[in-house]
Amino acid sequence: MNMRCQIGVLIVSLSIIAVMKSADAHEVRSAYLQITEIGAQEYEIFWKTPLTTLTASPVSVRLPESCLAHSLSRPYGDTGVSIERWTVECNPDLVGQPVTIFGLSSTLLDVFVRVERLGQSVQYGRITSPSNSLIIDTTPSPLELLATYLILGVDHILTGLDHLALLLVLLMIVRNGRRLFLIITAFTVAHSFTLAMVALGITDFPRGPIEVLIVASVAIAAVELAKLSNGKPGLTYRRPWIVAFMFGLLHGAGFAAALLDFGLPARGQVLALFSFNVGVEIGQLSFILLMVLLGKITRQLFLRHWSQTWQSRAIAYSVGPYAVYLACGLLLQASAT
Repeated sequence: MNMRCQIGVLIVSLSIIAVMKSADAHEVRSAYLQITEIGAQEYEIFWKTPLTTLTASPVSVRLPESCLAHSLSRPYGDTGVSIERWTVECNPDLVGQPVTIFGLSSTLLDVFVRVERLGQSVQYGRITSPSNSLIIDTTPSPLELLATYLILGVDHILTGLDHLALLLVLLMIVRNGRRLFLIITAFTVAHSFTLAMVALGITDFPRGPIEVLIVASVAIAAVELAKLSNGKPGLTYRRPWIVAFMFGLLHGAGFAAALLDFGLPARGQVLALFSFNVGVEIGQLSFILLMVLLGKITRQLFLRHWSQTWQSRAIAYSVGPYAVYLACGLLLQASAT
């Protein structure tokens, strides 16, 4: 490996680490607002926001002036989020009135909303900038449920750095079209299985260890990529669909944790689960197609003199150490609590 290639690998590796670190620090995450009717013109508010976003630019819920707040609770942190609960009394009722999120335009945040009314169907919605508000409907449409969970699935996969890193590494290991189809299929079947099992309450996994194992799967895949670049193909290269299936089981449990954070409707659970899973697949396939396209463009324009070996090393030597760093962070966080 000549000096030029060594410098190139170092620059690309450091650039990838910097991008991943930046994405981790400024992660596009979703807040969650649940409004539950508990009596005549009385509502319970549940407001959960990522702490990283709150630190950068605080956001807050603003209800109509006709709503009087009482039973306030102080914010408390729980696994990287800030949670607040309080009750309000609204006269007139909230129906037909807007719920507004202040400070949203200066963040990378969007807000998923769930409104439960006594004896009524559940309303689902998403608040983004610049509208910053949502009107409480009298008769919400089932299409709202479908669209909201679909967007939630796309949002989760495209903002999940660990999932995207694993897909990127697998793409570098498996470049053949048929083999690529097999690993995508295996990963999809596996994560769909555990997603459904956990989300529907059939089984459960401890969240902390699953998060560590998910990040560990990324590190293992990076090691396999590094071995392949050194002419020592491992199991991931020889039987990629087996590895993709095993990793998919882990990542499906992670998808389920994100889905349960948002909550499943009492009615329409299967539709919501299906819609979320379709959203995950749309996000996953979009990322894969984008990486394939970018790979072809960069090889033609910038990396014509780089072999696939050096490209693989650059990704393996950046993704692997960063995955270990994330795993250590999760373990330290767990030990502190």
